[in-house]
Amino acid sequence: EIVLNAISNFGLALQYAADEFKSDREIVVVAVDNNNRAIEYAADEMTFDCEILLRAEGYDYERILSEMEPRMKFDRDFVLDAVKDVGFVIGMAAPEFKSNLEIALAAVAADESQRLYCRSLYFVADELKSDRQVVFCAVQNDGRALEFATPELKADREVVLEAVTQNGTALQYAADELKSDSEILLAASQHVQSESDESESENESESDSESENIYV
Repeated sequence: EIVLNAISNFGLALQYAADEFKSDREIVVVAVDNNNRAIEYAADEMTFDCEILLRAEGYDYERILSEMEPRMKFDRDFVLDAVKDVGFVIGMAAPEFKSNLEIALAAVAADESQRLYCRSLYFVADELKSDRQVVFCAVQNDGRALEFATPELKADREVVLEAVTQNGTALQYAADELKSDSEILLAASQHVQSESDESESENESESDSESENIYV
């Protein structure tokens, strides 16, 4: 508990911790949350943990991903666990994993939690970009994934409606004949308006906070 408290206040203190703490997942997560550079001092096996990798956002992804790459070529269980945390790493996987339905579904399902521009569908095998289940799951989590679907699915009304409901900007990727569909247009505009309202609300809150600080 003493180590955990210290790490939570100064993540880089992990470098001075005993080896047993450097391989303690809970402690490493706390350290990385405090300072993403703390991952440098974690045990090697911790740099293979994709949740920790994601928490270290902004750190040297290329170095860590290069360490992961060999296992992404042959270890199916590792690939499945990896894409559940960081969907786009499916791009590093062996071809047989990119064409695996279970792995592809796990990858596209992870995009929402990452708050990243969707890349997972881009990396799956071409035959899965025409798989309705995979594409529908992808657009449910990030409507912009529609960009990487096949023309047939870009013309699928239900798929497009789901995409624009999740993200109105996905309308640009829909088949031309659906861009004039009234229900689809309404869903897209409602999402865009909702995003605009949220942004205005956040700006007003920040402005109010700044005003309060002036008079403190």
